[in-house]
Amino acid sequence: MGKNKKKGNKKSSQAQHPQDTHPKPNDAEEVPVNNSETNNSQKNTPDVSQADANDNNKETGVENEATSTPADVHNEDEESSSKEQITSEIVDSSEVDSLKKELEELKKELALQKAAQVDNQDLDNKTDPSNSDELEKVKAERDNFEEQYNTLLSRISSMKSVFNKMKESQLELETVKEQLSEYESHNLKLKNKISTMNTESDELKDTVATMNKEFSSLEEENESLTRKVEELEEVISSNESKSKSASDSSSNELKKAREQIEKLQLQLEDLTMLLETHKQDLSELKVERDELKESLAAITGEREVQKNTVESLTNDLEKIQGDHVSEIGLKEREIAALRVQLDTSVEKNKETSELLKDYQTKVDDLQMSIAEGGKFEKQAKDQALQIGKLKHEAIILNEHLKKALAMLKQSSDSETVDKELISNLLISFVSIPRADPKKFEVLELLSSFLNWDDDKKRQAGLLYDSDKNANPSQQGSRTQNFVALWTEFLEKESEKDS
Repeated sequence: MGKNKKKGNKKSSQAQHPQDTHPKPNDAEEVPVNNSETNNSQKNTPDVSQADANDNNKETGVENEATSTPADVHNEDEESSSKEQITSEIVDSSEVDSLKKELEELKKELALQKAAQVDNQDLDNKTDPSNSDELEKVKAERDNFEEQYNTLLSRISSMKSVFNKMKESQLELETVKEQLSEYESHNLKLKNKISTMNTESDELKDTVATMNKEFSSLEEENESLTRKVEELEEVISSNESKSKSASDSSSNELKKAREQIEKLQLQLEDLTMLLETHKQDLSELKVERDELKESLAAITGEREVQKNTVESLTNDLEKIQGDHVSEIGLKEREIAALRVQLDTSVEKNKETSELLKDYQTKVDDLQMSIAEGGKFEKQAKDQALQIGKLKHEAIILNEHLKKALAMLKQSSDSETVDKELISNLLISFVSIPRADPKKFEVLELLSSFLNWDDDKKRQAGLLYDSDKNANPSQQGSRTQNFVALWTEFLEKESEKDS
């Protein structure tokens, strides 16, 4: 009994302070998890209070057999209310599952948005400043959605911990129910013992009454026998007086009377022995009655202690039920707020999806333009490669030209002219059509090769009066054309020689 009481007190203390048994959350999730723990403690305690109230009603129904039916009806009502609470919690879990599905959809949409934003970030350096401003707005909206998503995830994690704690509280409730069933079975056993002891005490009382009756009857018989003895003694005395006169005749009668007296004395001794045995039996029955009274007093004391513990448990359960009702209201308000936030987030996601579609079309147009720009870039790269090759070739030809000029200077010192070279220049000058600018370049090459002065150049049409005011850029272009013509001429000559 003492162990069972200690277990019951431990379970009641655990039911009163369920938060002490749970581990503390991390610092990152301190606020939502604390809320979930309070919700869990306030959500777990009504089930324990309900079970203890049912068990209390069962115990009162066993003790008060006359009023058993209303207690059973009350138990059935409380069990139905507990079932309704459990079904409401199951509905809350289904709502949480729907919220999880919606969050997964939001997560997928955010992933798509992130992928699109990564593409947009790659195009930030190539797009207009107006598009960059719009992308910054989209990024800001994305950050807001991510914050909302993180808050929803933290709340769902807290709700998961709440449901896990609800399961733990249900296990504790089942253990409390098992202990209460054990208490009930123990109380039934004690009540059966009390009933058997009461029946035994009633039987003993009946036996004591019968023994008292027998004792009274034996006392009456003893009194009657003593009266008879006195009468016989009187008869004996009378007979003795008469015997003096007639001793011979009455001696036989005296012997008979003495024999009868001895028999009566033996009967008296037997009766006294029976009375002593009955007295011993009565004393033993009194001792047993006292022991039964003491056991009954102990059993009644234990029953009163159990009643007090049950009353304290019922009071605690009623308090917990009151706290649970208020916490359920807060939980429902939080769920409504979450639903409103989800609706707003869904609307914002729709708006962002529309904006993303518009941006996607713009991005596709930009990609088309970038593809065309890529083609131009390839052409520019090819042209740059060709320019590099031409520069390399120009460097090589410039070296050849320097060598040729050096040779020409050496030949000019002797003022000798290569006939083949002059003939080739004249043939090329004549063969080139009049509209081709190379004709003019060949003429310049001849003038430079033959060291014509300005008068000869004017006669050949190479110089005009307007050339005096010509730009230096045009002169540079002419020198460049001369170099090109000279290099072409040298290449042709080298090919002929080969």
